[in-house]
Amino acid sequence: MMPRNYKRKTNRGSTPNDVMAVAARRVIDNNESLRNVAEQFDVNFMTLQRYCSKIRKGQTPTTGYAKPRMVFNPEEEDMLVNYVIFASQIYYGLTTKEFRKLSFQFALQNSINCPKTWHENKTAGVEWCAKFLKRHPQLSIRTPEGTSLSRATSFNKANVDTFFDNLGAVLDKYKFAVNDIYNCDETGVTTVQQPRKIIAQKGVKQVGAVTSAERGTLVTVCFAVSASGNSIPPMLVFPRVNFREHFIANGPPGCCGSANPSGWMKEDDFLKFLKHFQEVTRCTKDHPVLLLLDNHESHVALSVINFCRDHGIVLVSFPPHCSHKLQPLDRSVFGPFKKFVNEASDGWMKSHPGKTMTIYDIPAIVKEALPRAATATNIPKGFQCTGIAPFDRNIFDESEFLPNYVTDRPHEATQAEPAEVTSDEPAEVVPEEPELVRPDEVRQDESHPHTEQNVGSPMLQDQHSMQPGPSRDAPRMTTITKSPEVIAPFPKAGPRKQARGGRRKRMSAILTSTPEKEKLEQEQQQKKQAKTLKPTKKRVNKKKNFAEPADCECLVCGDSYSNSAPGERWIKCVKCSGWSHDECTPGRSGTAYICDICGSSLMESSDSD
Repeated sequence: MMPRNYKRKTNRGSTPNDVMAVAARRVIDNNESLRNVAEQFDVNFMTLQRYCSKIRKGQTPTTGYAKPRMVFNPEEEDMLVNYVIFASQIYYGLTTKEFRKLSFQFALQNSINCPKTWHENKTAGVEWCAKFLKRHPQLSIRTPEGTSLSRATSFNKANVDTFFDNLGAVLDKYKFAVNDIYNCDETGVTTVQQPRKIIAQKGVKQVGAVTSAERGTLVTVCFAVSASGNSIPPMLVFPRVNFREHFIANGPPGCCGSANPSGWMKEDDFLKFLKHFQEVTRCTKDHPVLLLLDNHESHVALSVINFCRDHGIVLVSFPPHCSHKLQPLDRSVFGPFKKFVNEASDGWMKSHPGKTMTIYDIPAIVKEALPRAATATNIPKGFQCTGIAPFDRNIFDESEFLPNYVTDRPHEATQAEPAEVTSDEPAEVVPEEPELVRPDEVRQDESHPHTEQNVGSPMLQDQHSMQPGPSRDAPRMTTITKSPEVIAPFPKAGPRKQARGGRRKRMSAILTSTPEKEKLEQEQQQKKQAKTLKPTKKRVNKKKNFAEPADCECLVCGDSYSNSAPGERWIKCVKCSGWSHDECTPGRSGTAYICDICGSSLMESSDSD
């Protein structure tokens, strides 16, 4: 078998055909010596003799080595390439094994002559696949990033257009400068880092690195940046009942802190951050600023909206599950920040051997990592690549919306009313439904010259079955009856199910506008009425400490019990009597459930003993 990456060691067969033809004419027409002509043109005299012999016999001679017979011609390989690229763009890419099986089925369904081993193994060969990728350098084997179905389907043309409509309306009214456009978001920093790559002995199966514990405790870091490259000192939320100033003694300059039992961002904590934000930016109603954020429950609370309206903070929310594309912090800051946090944590572990990292050591790590990630270069790039500053609603091309093609469902954003910027009695504006590109229109273009329009033609099939196999000299004509998409159709999701109850699905909106404020007030009033009318019942499961508590908040995600879906189970901590969703505590089986907060407290007390 020929090596996969064969390198020629001689220059045989590299003489151009026109040079060989001139040399042959000098031998045939001028009766010159064969060896002398071969020496002058630097070719092998036997090669020149065979070339002259073919001319005398009336044949058409060729030079060089004949290429090995190809299973598919270039046009058919282009069809496979386009199929593979489109499958990866909709986030349902093919592995090498799946691609080899598809190639065999493609050859079998179209009666294309293929090697015998393909029929024996029911798949294309490994070497053929490697050479196929080498012939098409636009393809490579990549490790895909896991993307949830919610993100893949929510980032669609309708949701993005609604967000840019709201953003454009706000920018047109207030004429914000670049330094008045901010984005804020939260991220978590734990006491257990992800170790960096190290140099170790080759061939060893397991290479370890010391971490603080097996399961870390999370501290929430809330951070805000402006499109000009400036940043607001962060806020750290600790998983403690009460906050003390010494928690952030070693933190970044100007930072603030808060605490709650879960360590997640809640309404009171975010309100405290907004007060910190207002003090730093010095925004007022006469000099407002724009703050872009997601639709977390703590961000859309009524107390938050009222504070922002009173202090000149205009809130615009992103569409749900679209922050990985639209949020500047996610695009250019949080990735490097997590990397530098791991580096700082590794350095802390090496400088404190035998000591366990606690949540009180995290502020110093954030102080070291945050300035390296939130630079004056990284921050503006995040606003630029999302189309926020400078404003560009066409920053995303059609290929980035292709993952949504799999569902083929109507978008909820097309049914929502965009928020108005005006203060009182806004006029209702219904956005036009975007023109979505159908899958067949995407695939049946110039790059796909053969569609399934010839499928079922018996005359064409008979003519194709009578054709001989491809030879080394004459290229085989393409008569494709079944395209790769017909053989392996792209996945399609079923119709959307209407869920009953659960959390309210929010869309992109101008949260500080009067219509949105009235909606929030109405929602809050309905919740209060539901609490007064709903009887409190308690049902305990003996296998696990399940029950239906009175209105409380989950220790893990911070969501309230009143927002629970019907039949959603809660579990009670035996130490602090706090409640958590059963889904937020996977694998915590047994009758005695202890939350992470109580568990970390017990661990710290045992370490001190």
